[in-house]
Amino acid sequence: MRLIHCLVPLLTLLASPARAESLSAIRNPAETWQQAAAREGRLPGLRTSGTKEAPVQDVAEDFWDFDTSDVPLWTTREGKPAELSELQEQFTAIRDERIHEDPEDPGRSRRIAFLFPDDGCHLRAALFNQSLERKGYARGYKIFAFGNLRVPTPHHPDGDVLWWFHVAPLFRVKEGLFVADPALFSAQPVPLKQWLKFLAPENDITKLRMVSCDAYAHSPHSRCMNGSQGTEEGAWKIHNREFLGYEWRRQLKLGRDPEKVLGDFPPWLLP
Repeated sequence: MRLIHCLVPLLTLLASPARAESLSAIRNPAETWQQAAAREGRLPGLRTSGTKEAPVQDVAEDFWDFDTSDVPLWTTREGKPAELSELQEQFTAIRDERIHEDPEDPGRSRRIAFLFPDDGCHLRAALFNQSLERKGYARGYKIFAFGNLRVPTPHHPDGDVLWWFHVAPLFRVKEGLFVADPALFSAQPVPLKQWLKFLAPENDITKLRMVSCDAYAHSPHSRCMNGSQGTEEGAWKIHNREFLGYEWRRQLKLGRDPEKVLGDFPPWLLP
Protein backbone atom coordinates (compact mmCIF):
# COMPACT_ATOMS: atom_id res chain seq x y z
CA MET A 1 0.00 0.00 0.00
CA ARG A 2 2.78 2.46 0.83
CA LEU A 3 4.35 2.01 -2.59
CA ILE A 4 1.04 2.82 -4.23
CA HIS A 5 0.57 5.93 -2.07
CA CYS A 6 4.07 7.08 -3.03
CA LEU A 7 3.86 6.36 -6.74
CA VAL A 8 0.42 7.73 -7.56
CA PRO A 9 1.18 11.39 -6.81
CA LEU A 10 4.66 11.04 -8.28
CA LEU A 11 3.42 9.59 -11.56
CA THR A 12 0.69 12.19 -11.78
CA LEU A 13 3.27 14.95 -11.35
CA LEU A 14 5.58 13.52 -13.97
CA ALA A 15 2.77 12.95 -16.45
CA SER A 16 1.51 16.52 -16.47
CA PRO A 17 2.77 18.21 -19.66
CA ALA A 18 2.14 21.71 -18.30
CA ARG A 19 4.44 21.40 -15.31
CA ALA A 20 7.40 23.79 -15.15
CA GLU A 21 9.45 21.01 -13.57
CA SER A 22 9.17 17.36 -12.65
CA LEU A 23 10.70 17.62 -9.19
CA SER A 24 9.31 15.37 -6.47
CA ALA A 25 10.50 15.04 -2.86
CA ILE A 26 8.96 11.57 -2.52
CA ARG A 27 11.36 8.76 -1.65
CA ASN A 28 10.11 5.30 -2.49
CA PRO A 29 10.42 2.70 0.31
CA ALA A 30 13.26 0.75 -1.30
CA GLU A 31 15.32 3.86 -2.16
CA THR A 32 18.07 5.66 -0.34
CA TRP A 33 17.93 9.42 -0.54
CA GLN A 34 20.91 9.39 -2.91
CA GLN A 35 19.05 7.03 -5.27
CA ALA A 36 15.97 9.25 -5.17
CA ALA A 37 18.12 12.32 -5.85
CA ALA A 38 19.68 10.61 -8.85
CA ARG A 39 16.23 9.63 -10.12
CA GLU A 40 15.21 13.28 -9.89
CA GLY A 41 18.02 14.39 -12.12
CA ARG A 42 21.17 15.10 -10.11
CA LEU A 43 23.63 13.04 -8.19
CA PRO A 44 24.41 14.64 -4.81
CA GLY A 45 27.84 16.23 -4.81
CA LEU A 46 30.20 17.64 -2.24
CA ARG A 47 31.25 21.24 -1.84
CA THR A 48 34.65 21.78 -3.40
CA SER A 49 34.73 25.50 -4.14
CA GLY A 50 34.02 26.85 -0.67
CA THR A 51 31.07 28.84 -1.97
CA LYS A 52 27.31 28.45 -1.79
CA GLU A 53 26.88 29.79 -5.33
CA ALA A 54 26.25 26.26 -6.57
CA PRO A 55 23.20 23.95 -6.59
CA VAL A 56 21.72 23.43 -3.13
CA GLN A 57 22.18 19.68 -3.33
CA ASP A 58 25.88 20.04 -4.05
CA VAL A 59 26.67 22.32 -1.10
CA ALA A 60 24.68 20.59 1.64
CA GLU A 61 26.84 19.81 4.66
CA ASP A 62 26.90 17.17 7.33
CA PHE A 63 26.11 18.06 10.92
CA TRP A 64 29.70 18.81 11.91
CA ASP A 65 30.17 21.39 9.15
CA PHE A 66 26.67 22.88 9.11
CA ASP A 67 26.86 26.67 9.39
CA THR A 68 23.99 29.16 9.67
CA SER A 69 26.06 32.26 10.37
CA ASP A 70 25.04 33.82 7.04
CA VAL A 71 21.30 33.76 7.88
CA PRO A 72 20.40 37.44 8.37
CA LEU A 73 18.26 38.86 11.14
CA TRP A 74 14.64 38.98 10.02
CA THR A 75 13.17 42.46 10.40
CA THR A 76 9.77 44.06 10.85
CA ARG A 77 8.17 46.17 8.14
CA GLU A 78 9.79 49.16 9.83
CA GLY A 79 13.21 47.55 9.45
CA LYS A 80 13.64 46.76 13.16
CA PRO A 81 14.91 43.40 14.46
CA ALA A 82 11.90 41.12 14.76
CA GLU A 83 10.90 39.07 17.78
CA LEU A 84 9.38 35.60 17.75
CA SER A 85 5.96 37.06 18.57
CA GLU A 86 5.89 38.91 15.24
CA LEU A 87 6.96 35.82 13.34
CA GLN A 88 4.19 33.91 15.14
CA GLU A 89 1.65 36.51 14.08
CA GLN A 90 2.64 36.26 10.42
CA PHE A 91 2.89 32.47 10.60
CA THR A 92 -0.72 32.26 11.80
CA ALA A 93 -1.96 34.75 9.22
CA ILE A 94 -0.29 32.97 6.29
CA ARG A 95 -1.29 29.52 7.51
CA ASP A 96 -4.93 30.59 7.62
CA GLU A 97 -5.25 32.91 4.62
CA ARG A 98 -7.44 31.59 1.83
CA ILE A 99 -6.22 33.29 -1.32
CA HIS A 100 -5.81 30.35 -3.71
CA GLU A 101 -8.55 29.64 -6.22
CA ASP A 102 -9.70 26.03 -6.28
CA PRO A 103 -9.42 24.92 -9.95
CA GLU A 104 -12.35 22.54 -9.51
CA ASP A 105 -14.56 25.21 -7.94
CA PRO A 106 -13.51 28.79 -8.84
CA GLY A 107 -15.84 30.15 -6.18
CA ARG A 108 -13.96 28.37 -3.40
CA SER A 109 -10.89 29.95 -1.82
CA ARG A 110 -8.25 27.66 -0.38
CA ARG A 111 -5.22 27.84 1.87
CA ILE A 112 -1.75 26.66 0.92
CA ALA A 113 -1.97 22.85 0.75
CA PHE A 114 -0.47 22.18 4.18
CA LEU A 115 -2.72 19.12 4.62
CA PHE A 116 -1.05 17.23 1.76
CA PRO A 117 2.47 16.76 3.14
CA ASP A 118 3.52 14.02 0.72
CA ASP A 119 5.16 16.37 -1.77
CA GLY A 120 5.49 19.99 -2.90
CA CYS A 121 7.41 21.37 0.08
CA HIS A 122 9.39 23.65 -2.26
CA LEU A 123 6.13 25.12 -3.54
CA ARG A 124 4.74 25.67 -0.03
CA ALA A 125 7.96 27.37 1.07
CA ALA A 126 7.87 29.66 -1.97
CA LEU A 127 4.23 30.60 -1.41
CA PHE A 128 4.83 31.28 2.29
CA ASN A 129 7.66 33.67 1.44
CA GLN A 130 5.64 35.31 -1.32
CA SER A 131 2.86 36.03 1.17
CA LEU A 132 5.36 37.63 3.54
CA GLU A 133 6.67 39.82 0.74
CA ARG A 134 3.17 40.96 -0.22
CA LYS A 135 2.68 42.04 3.39
CA GLY A 136 5.82 44.18 3.26
CA TYR A 137 8.15 41.81 5.15
CA ALA A 138 11.46 40.38 4.09
CA ARG A 139 11.32 36.81 2.86
CA GLY A 140 12.70 34.06 5.01
CA TYR A 141 15.85 32.19 4.09
CA LYS A 142 15.43 28.48 3.26
CA ILE A 143 16.61 25.46 5.21
CA PHE A 144 17.12 22.25 3.20
CA ALA A 145 17.58 18.82 4.76
CA PHE A 146 18.60 15.68 2.86
CA GLY A 147 18.46 12.11 4.06
CA ASN A 148 16.34 8.99 4.40
CA LEU A 149 13.53 11.07 5.83
CA ARG A 150 10.52 9.31 7.34
CA VAL A 151 8.26 11.81 9.06
CA PRO A 152 5.13 11.01 11.11
CA THR A 153 1.97 12.85 10.11
CA PRO A 154 -1.77 12.44 10.71
CA HIS A 155 -2.36 13.64 7.15
CA HIS A 156 -1.25 10.45 5.37
CA PRO A 157 -3.11 7.09 5.46
CA ASP A 158 0.10 5.29 6.50
CA GLY A 159 0.81 7.73 9.33
CA ASP A 160 4.06 8.95 7.84
CA VAL A 161 5.66 10.23 4.64
CA LEU A 162 8.96 9.35 2.98
CA TRP A 163 11.15 12.08 1.50
CA TRP A 164 14.68 12.43 0.17
CA PHE A 165 14.72 16.16 0.91
CA HIS A 166 12.60 18.74 2.67
CA VAL A 167 12.67 22.55 2.65
CA ALA A 168 10.95 25.29 4.64
CA PRO A 169 11.44 29.01 5.38
CA LEU A 170 14.06 29.83 8.02
CA PHE A 171 14.11 32.97 10.18
CA ARG A 172 16.60 34.49 12.58
CA VAL A 173 14.74 36.50 15.22
CA LYS A 174 15.90 37.85 18.56
CA GLU A 175 15.19 34.50 20.22
CA GLY A 176 17.19 32.45 17.72
CA LEU A 177 16.64 30.46 14.51
CA PHE A 178 13.10 29.24 13.78
CA VAL A 179 11.50 27.29 10.94
CA ALA A 180 8.01 28.03 9.61
CA ASP A 181 6.59 24.71 8.41
CA PRO A 182 2.81 24.47 8.96
CA ALA A 183 2.66 21.12 7.15
CA LEU A 184 4.62 19.58 10.05
CA PHE A 185 4.08 22.00 12.94
CA SER A 186 0.75 23.75 12.46
CA ALA A 187 0.68 25.73 15.70
CA GLN A 188 3.85 27.81 15.55
CA PRO A 189 7.34 28.23 14.12
CA VAL A 190 9.73 25.80 15.81
CA PRO A 191 13.42 26.07 16.73
CA LEU A 192 15.72 24.90 13.94
CA LYS A 193 17.19 22.05 16.00
CA GLN A 194 13.70 20.73 16.83
CA TRP A 195 12.76 20.78 13.14
CA LEU A 196 15.92 18.93 12.14
CA LYS A 197 15.50 16.27 14.84
CA PHE A 198 11.91 15.69 13.73
CA LEU A 199 13.10 15.00 10.18
CA ALA A 200 16.19 12.97 11.05
CA PRO A 201 16.14 9.16 11.06
CA GLU A 202 15.96 8.07 14.72
CA ASN A 203 16.05 11.79 15.63
CA ASP A 204 19.79 11.73 14.93
CA ILE A 205 20.72 15.00 13.22
CA THR A 206 24.13 13.58 12.30
CA LYS A 207 22.35 11.37 9.73
CA LEU A 208 21.25 14.44 7.74
CA ARG A 209 22.93 16.67 5.22
CA MET A 210 21.66 20.23 5.43
CA VAL A 211 22.26 23.75 4.25
CA SER A 212 20.78 27.22 4.75
CA CYS A 213 20.27 29.19 1.55
CA ASP A 214 18.82 32.52 0.54
CA ALA A 215 15.17 33.22 -0.17
CA TYR A 216 15.25 32.27 -3.86
CA ALA A 217 16.84 28.84 -3.48
CA HIS A 218 13.72 27.10 -4.72
CA SER A 219 14.75 23.45 -5.01
CA PRO A 220 17.76 21.15 -4.62
CA HIS A 221 18.68 22.00 -8.21
CA SER A 222 18.64 25.80 -7.68
CA ARG A 223 21.66 27.87 -6.71
CA CYS A 224 21.90 28.09 -2.95
CA MET A 225 22.90 31.76 -2.93
CA ASN A 226 22.51 34.63 -5.39
CA GLY A 227 20.27 32.67 -7.72
CA SER A 228 17.59 33.96 -10.04
CA GLN A 229 14.19 35.06 -8.77
CA GLY A 230 12.81 33.26 -11.82
CA THR A 231 13.37 29.89 -10.15
CA GLU A 232 9.94 30.28 -8.51
CA GLU A 233 8.17 31.00 -11.77
CA GLY A 234 5.09 28.83 -11.98
CA ALA A 235 5.03 27.85 -8.28
CA TRP A 236 1.61 29.44 -7.69
CA LYS A 237 0.12 27.86 -10.82
CA ILE A 238 1.55 24.38 -10.18
CA HIS A 239 0.41 24.44 -6.56
CA ASN A 240 -3.14 25.49 -7.40
CA ARG A 241 -3.56 23.28 -10.46
CA GLU A 242 -2.25 20.09 -8.86
CA PHE A 243 -1.74 20.17 -5.11
CA LEU A 244 -5.09 21.66 -4.12
CA GLY A 245 -6.71 18.67 -5.82
CA TYR A 246 -4.35 16.22 -4.09
CA GLU A 247 -5.16 17.82 -0.75
CA TRP A 248 -8.93 17.64 -1.33
CA ARG A 249 -8.82 13.95 -2.30
CA ARG A 250 -6.56 13.18 0.64
CA GLN A 251 -9.19 14.43 3.11
CA LEU A 252 -11.72 12.09 1.51
CA LYS A 253 -9.24 9.21 1.79
CA LEU A 254 -8.83 9.98 5.48
CA GLY A 255 -12.58 10.02 6.06
CA ARG A 256 -12.72 13.76 6.62
CA ASP A 257 -15.18 16.25 5.21
CA PRO A 258 -13.02 18.42 2.91
CA GLU A 259 -15.64 21.16 2.87
CA LYS A 260 -15.08 21.60 6.60
CA VAL A 261 -11.40 20.71 7.00
CA LEU A 262 -10.29 22.83 4.05
CA GLY A 263 -12.83 25.50 4.89
CA ASP A 264 -13.63 27.01 8.26
CA PHE A 265 -12.55 24.08 10.46
CA PRO A 266 -8.93 23.05 9.76
CA PRO A 267 -7.38 20.55 12.20
CA TRP A 268 -5.42 23.22 14.09
CA LEU A 269 -8.66 24.96 15.10
CA LEU A 270 -10.33 21.80 16.40
CA PRO A 271 -10.15 20.87 20.12
